[in-house]
Order: sequence, then structure tokens, then C-alpha cells
Amino acid sequence: MSTWLCVFCLAAIVPAMAAPEPRLVGSKWTVTAIRAEPVKTEPPPTLDFEAGPAVAGSTGVNRFGGACTIEGDRLTFERFRTTRRAGSPEAMDIERAFLDALSASATFRIDPDGHLILLGPDGAPLLKAAPRTGD
Repeated sequence: MSTWLCVFCLAAIVPAMAAPEPRLVGSKWTVTAIRAEPVKTEPPPTLDFEAGPAVAGSTGVNRFGGACTIEGDRLTFERFRTTRRAGSPEAMDIERAFLDALSASATFRIDPDGHLILLGPDGAPLLKAAPRTGD
């Protein structure tokens, strides 16, 4: 009987010992790369995960917002709205690539350095972002 009790106790403890799910709601990020290309425009795009869950931020040119779904390591974005300001051709290219990367996102992970990595359905990295604090 005590063997079964130990097995039962282990089954209850092991899930609690698993790595905690990264908490995105309330986090803020600065995009450093899109599809492995460093972002060189100033200001760079940003992502702010809000309650709802929702996402808001800047494309580097325009403000944007929308809904997101976070389930485990799955992360998808939808219903984007953006302001409609114009920027330099380079900045507008970054904006387009950034919004395309968000739309194609399927999962995410936090790398050992604390960067947020968005991955496409095929597992390819779409976007890399560094944590942002103090604003």
C-alpha cells in the first residue's frame, strides 16, 4: 500500500517541478531582430503584453494594438489595428516585416539570455525581442 502512496505522491509533485510557463501578460519587449535580420531603425518596434490578453506597442513608425491568444507555448495574434503615419522606406519595410512576423507566429520561447523568440508553424524564428524595463 505504501508503494502506491509514493507513486501517487510523485505523480502530484512532478508537474509542480516542471519549468514554469513564462508569463507574458505584463511584460514589455524591444524587437532586436526580424527573421534573423537585426533591426537597425530607430526607434525599434516594441511589444507590450496586456491583460485580456492583448498586445500593443509600436512598429517603429506607428502604434498598434490587437488581441493575442497565449496557451502554454502557443502564441497567436489577431485583429491588429494601427495608426497610419508614414515613415522612411526602411522604417516602413521594418513595420511590414514586423506585422507579418506577428501574424505568422505560432509559438514562443524565452531563450537562456531572457529574449523572447517568436516561432512560425515550422519552428523557424520569426522575431527576437529583449526585455524592456522602466517605462
